Amino acid sequence: MGFNKRESIIINPKLMKNIKQKLISLFKNLSLLSLAGVVCAGIGAGVYHYAFAQVEYVQVEKEVVKESTQDIVYRVAREEGIDWLMTVRIIDCESRWDKYFSATMKTGSKDMGLLAFNSASYPELSKDCIYDPECAVRTFAKEVKAGRLKNWLCARTLGYVK
Repeated sequence: MGFNKRESIIINPKLMKNIKQKLISLFKNLSLLSLAGVVCAGIGAGVYHYAFAQVEYVQVEKEVVKESTQDIVYRVAREEGIDWLMTVRIIDCESRWDKYFSATMKTGSKDMGLLAFNSASYPELSKDCIYDPECAVRTFAKEVKAGRLKNWLCARTLGYVK
């Protein structure tokens, strides 16, 4: 018994095709698979020999799943080593999670994006970055680490800055 077992059985070719399609469907939904593999070789009309062998890893293409804005914020805040909950609360207060948020201030400057970057305070920041959640949170993280959290009204309002 074990992985070197060999058997000869007669299987209907239509059934074999169905089994093969189900295995392909299963493998498409997995990224890495560790299992005992099945090697099949056809001999004669409908007679198949099965040899079981250990397979370490099989790389299978996985469907790309788009991250939600909240998932991006959480991931980037953790990667950057800043308080993700503070980041979430500031975003909720500043833009209510509208990544295309824009508001004109009395001074004529604009607050834009998830984190309401002010155009007067951050003139060098491109709109592409402001409206991209990952770039915006990474920029916010740099500002937090540099001690400039006070630039956000909501950080002060929520008590993160004294």
